[in-house]
Amino acid sequence: MKRFTLAAFVAALAGSLASCTNWESESDVKNAELALTLAEGRTRYGETVNRSELLALPGLEKALDQRARKVKANVAQQLRDPTDPIWGDMWTPDLITTCGTVNGRNAYGAYAGQALFYARDGKTARLQGDPLFKTDEASICYDTADRRLILRGDKPRS
Repeated sequence: MKRFTLAAFVAALAGSLASCTNWESESDVKNAELALTLAEGRTRYGETVNRSELLALPGLEKALDQRARKVKANVAQQLRDPTDPIWGDMWTPDLITTCGTVNGRNAYGAYAGQALFYARDGKTARLQGDPLFKTDEASICYDTADRRLILRGDKPRS
């Protein structure tokens, strides 16, 4: 009888510890998202952002992956056929701008080739070929040597 009670207690304790780590993880992601939003605001007003402080945030990778999913959904809405685009790499050269490539279908149903997209606010994406696409804002994406953080979006981890 005592062994069963001890085993049940240990199982309950393990379950509560597991839920605590999930809770901490969710709050870390929310804190990282808040820090990224504050960094966006600072860059809009010309202030410099300490990249090393942002990279040290727990939950940063999950927060950036959530942003990548939002950006992908926004880009897919802008494509002629949003059902089956071929996604290329996604990266963030400065932890604020999300860059990537996508191959969408044209009016004939064939893939049109890789097009660059970027999002400065983590949501609203500008696709190459769109009148709102600004080459000077997208210039940070062309620096391929600075792909320090590749985003996974909804791709499974290897």
